Amino acid sequence: MELLEELVQKLETEEFSLKLISWCTIMFNSGEMDNNDFKKFSEVFRKKAKENCPVLTDEQIEQILNAIYWGGGNGLEDVLFLDGGAFAITKHENSWCDDAPIDYGVYFHGPSGEYKGTDFLDTTHFFYYHLAISKKLNESVMEILPQLRDEINDIFVNYYNNHDFPEQLGTDSAFSHFYAISYNEDEIINGLNNKTPFNVSIMCRVENECRVIKLDINCNLSNEKFLTVTSVNENAKRLSDIIIQCRHDKLIDFLVKAKKQTYANGSAKKVKSSRLNSSDYEYTDGKMTYHDTYFGGTDFIGEEVVYDERQIPIWAMNYYGVTLNDDLGEEAVDDALRPALMKVGEDDVLPLRGPKEFVNGEYKYTFEVTGDLDKFKGEESIVRGNEKVYSLLCHGGKIRR
Repeated sequence: MELLEELVQKLETEEFSLKLISWCTIMFNSGEMDNNDFKKFSEVFRKKAKENCPVLTDEQIEQILNAIYWGGGNGLEDVLFLDGGAFAITKHENSWCDDAPIDYGVYFHGPSGEYKGTDFLDTTHFFYYHLAISKKLNESVMEILPQLRDEINDIFVNYYNNHDFPEQLGTDSAFSHFYAISYNEDEIINGLNNKTPFNVSIMCRVENECRVIKLDINCNLSNEKFLTVTSVNENAKRLSDIIIQCRHDKLIDFLVKAKKQTYANGSAKKVKSSRLNSSDYEYTDGKMTYHDTYFGGTDFIGEEVVYDERQIPIWAMNYYGVTLNDDLGEEAVDDALRPALMKVGEDDVLPLRGPKEFVNGEYKYTFEVTGDLDKFKGEESIVRGNEKVYSLLCHGGKIRR
């Protein structure tokens, strides 16, 4: 019970991340939790996953929970989603030999009824015992099985760098192996007996790599070469990338709201100074908090910080702006700048300052930025006629402890 409470507390208080999921996997597989504990843990996990990664489907969340349940004591390196299936990847470093390659273990979690066991890859089990002995295959088919086996072997060598033909893996379930296959048994029987084309799809982890490939394969016994790979799908989505993207999307949405409710909004009220003679603005949505503090007027320097729900700083930006025309006072700069900053998030530029370009009467505002939300630098300018009257430099990114 103590471990369950610790897991739940971690889920409720820490940032949703692959590191957290991996830690939960290790802790659950320590043997101190039973199935009832895991059910309670799963309820909290589903809520946490939905709140932080709304793009994850219910099925994907259940696949992640299965990966946690069966993941073992090494934790998770990642989870790869492809064509409705999920491959939980674990990483094993061979401590007995410094030069030994890292071994990536894998555990397949398939969609209901979509992918079946690896029997088709097992020529001994599937073709000879399952089909031949049950009299589902004509005797003449037995003669071509060695060629079919060799062609399957070539595919695994060429695409998956797997030189151990998987016929050793023949079982009634794919859920403990590197392979997953989608096929129709009746179509295979008819195709082999009557030489009519049939299709199968195979998903497999590339040997010693954190990578999964799906192959669509056509089998036609009328051709000299029986098997043809018709399509290759290497576009597995990594759970780690999904979490990062969701985190970015959440931060972007928050930044847009926060910036439009603080300095850029002329009616926004300042909050109490956080430092001597500073000007401060703050916005919160109940979970994240944005704080902007700066010094100066026509020439100014400042910093924006975003805190997560734990009040831990996760992102920041520093900026320094100067007015290049002494005839412009602070009020004139504000009148030229604020309307542009209220356009934040309305184009494809990172929502750090304003849009890429904005014309406000006699003033033309531009903003150029390089990098991404994790690490960036940018320059903001205002031109009146042919004269550059204002310039700002900024840089920043994510904060890690």
